[in-house]
Amino acid sequence: MRVTCDSTCHMGYIYLKPTDSFRFEKSMDIISKYVHQDKLHIPIMQDDKVSEDLKHLKVMNKIYQQAIEDGDFEEEYHNDADDEGYFVGIERTISKEKFINLIVQQAYCIYKVMYGNRNFVFLTLDDPLKVLSGTNVIYPLSNREDVFAVVDIRIQKGFYEDEEFSYKTGFVLGILSSRNDIYPIEYLSDPEFILYE
Repeated sequence: MRVTCDSTCHMGYIYLKPTDSFRFEKSMDIISKYVHQDKLHIPIMQDDKVSEDLKHLKVMNKIYQQAIEDGDFEEEYHNDADDEGYFVGIERTISKEKFINLIVQQAYCIYKVMYGNRNFVFLTLDDPLKVLSGTNVIYPLSNREDVFAVVDIRIQKGFYEDEEFSYKTGFVLGILSSRNDIYPIEYLSDPEFILYE
């Protein structure tokens, strides 16, 4: 799985599906200056507690894309999805320091879990304690309920013509998938961490 961070603009992208469209010069990637080689992997774990924690997150009664279209919340940036609503990639704000810390702490992790009496893989994209916070919610990505997103919905403040207003922003922190054909575990567990300065 390709995960990028451009420290010049604090932007990153997580390629959840394999892609051939991305090209970069390996000489520009400097992650090995900051992270030891033995941390440059995504562990696969079996953890019953994670399965239990997932059961305590509220499952929303509409698919993710419908919630966006209905204005239930906004995305931080535009998360790319295919025609069926499955995420292709997630764009997010991330500093060099946070990117390095997430790798070193092995926050990018895959858990094999039971969810709704089915086997799933659960990919965390942030600190697992943050991902499994009881305030987060779960959205199905399609009506098939075979892939879900764990979303942290935060109330943000903004100003327009000197008037303050509030709005909600959703941050995707995890992917729960029973579809190895869409999100192959072999791809998800084989990281390509790319850091630009």
